[in-house]
This record gives sequence, C-alpha cells and structure tokens, in this order.
Amino acid sequence: MVHHIDRWFQRFIKGMSKAVEVICMISVGAIAVVTILAFVSRYILQSPIIGTDEIALYLLVWITLLGAALGIHKNDMVALTLVKDRMNGKSLTVLNIILQLIIFLFSLLGLWFGTIWLLSSSILEAVSASLEIPLWIPFMIFPVSMLIMAVFSLNNIIKQLKNREVSASEAGEGEST
Repeated sequence: MVHHIDRWFQRFIKGMSKAVEVICMISVGAIAVVTILAFVSRYILQSPIIGTDEIALYLLVWITLLGAALGIHKNDMVALTLVKDRMNGKSLTVLNIILQLIIFLFSLLGLWFGTIWLLSSSILEAVSASLEIPLWIPFMIFPVSMLIMAVFSLNNIIKQLKNREVSASEAGEGEST
C-alpha cells in the first residue's frame, strides 16, 4: 500500500514539475513577445499598447516564483556551500533535511499569509491600473507558488529519508558478509 502511494506521489510530483516548467516556458515566451510588441508600438508606430508593462511585470513575478519552486524541486537553489561542502554521510543528510524543513515551514507560512492577503477586501476589490483586471488574478501566484514549494520540499525530505534508509540497509548488508 505504501509503495502504491509513493508511486502515485512521485507521478504527481513529476506531473506538477512538468506543468510548472511548461508555464514558465510559456511565460518567458509571452514576456518576450509582449516586450517586443511594446517596443515596436511605442517607438516605431508611435502608438503604445496599453497594459504591456503590467503584463510584463505580472509575467516576471510568475516566472520568478515558479522558477524558485522548480529550484527547490531540482535542489538547485542559490546557497552558500562553505559548511555543506565539508560535510558528508549522515551529517550531510541531516543538514539537507533541516534545510528542506526550513523551506517547507517558510512555504507553509507564505501559503497561509498569502491566502489571507489574497482573500482580503483590499485585493479582492482592487483592479489593475491599465488592464482593469481583478488584482487577485495575477496575485494568486503567490499562495499557489508557496503551495508548490511546500509540496516539492516535502518530496525532497522524503527522498532524503529514503536515501538514508537505503544507505543504512546497505551498510547493514556489508557488515553481514
């Protein structure tokens, strides 16, 4: 039963990672198109398109937050590795689990407070300046990305614990021979 849940969870993680990657790729392409259109319309056609700066800004925020989630998923985050590089074995595993727990807790706090903020009347009733869309639409990426980060971090913790169990069982097998 546990094995089936683990396989399902790993498929879910893989699918979520792929979806986030696709959204990031589409967003990068969209921000390039929007920026080029804004430049051409403003400086060549002398008739700026309203809202292109807002679209580019919202896409940049989405790319940043979703990119951070992918960094957590791939364990490819910016880090000072001075201490980590000098560790190995069990102490490195413990440090990695502690770091992922901090990321997990930070993500849960971000999810909690981001949801409260998103559901506040100041956001629910507000509209953007030039696009005149409800602000909760572009701002919903904050709690959503925090949820994704928490799930990816939880997955990393599970992987670390599994690797630790595998290492311990291999060490036990080595002693018996």
